[in-house]
Amino acid sequence: MGVSWNDDDTSDEEEGFDDSFKDDEFASLSPEDVSSPTKGSKLAKKKFTAKRKYGERCIPDPSINRDCAVVGPPDLSKLSVTFQTERPEPNNPDWNDKKSVDKLNSWRYQLFKRTIGQKRESRPPWTISEQNKVIELVHAHLNASSTGGRYSKVKWNEIERNFNQYFQNQFHRKGEMTAETAYNTRGEDRVAKSRKLMADRLHVSRSAGAIENQFNHFTHPTARQLIADARKADQDYDETRGSFDDDIIKSERE
Repeated sequence: MGVSWNDDDTSDEEEGFDDSFKDDEFASLSPEDVSSPTKGSKLAKKKFTAKRKYGERCIPDPSINRDCAVVGPPDLSKLSVTFQTERPEPNNPDWNDKKSVDKLNSWRYQLFKRTIGQKRESRPPWTISEQNKVIELVHAHLNASSTGGRYSKVKWNEIERNFNQYFQNQFHRKGEMTAETAYNTRGEDRVAKSRKLMADRLHVSRSAGAIENQFNHFTHPTARQLIADARKADQDYDETRGSFDDDIIKSERE
């Protein structure tokens, strides 16, 4: 939580909290405004008050310098104070209930994202050309004799290599359409509609895990059918294998 100086004579109790001030407003001030907040400058015109989000509480820190600013040479260290804060989850989760734990995780994710940004850089959306290439590679892979049409036999590392080699150094152009994708958030199924790319971008390599995950979220009917058929082939194999093992056990007993 950041607090900036205030030239009003209000007490701590009267001051309150104001969320109207934006950090980028302070960042945009010129060195002259900061070092010499004279009458008429941006810094002098702006009322600065403590900022704190609802539910946050400050963690006491004895190392914070609470000495007053003095008249004389500018001391920029007095223009801001940084506190560590914490915000407790308002409702105790039911640790045995998935929905309750999912809500807790959503709350934590939101706090982390708003406070320190994304855990990792967001990956660019998949284009239709990428979707079509993955479908082509998976279809060929499932038709191979080594795979036998079974989903569990798909070698995603091999698909990753072929996929990234195909798109290496290629650009996805402005206006190219993204692939429609199904996803689930907070237990609700949703669909991210296809949209146009707003600018050219160089192809970003996709990992084997990302390719498999995305393939399972494409709404394209061919992708859906390939997955259904491949998983059924796994199921049929398991049932046949189980029946074969039962016959072996039975013959041994006889």
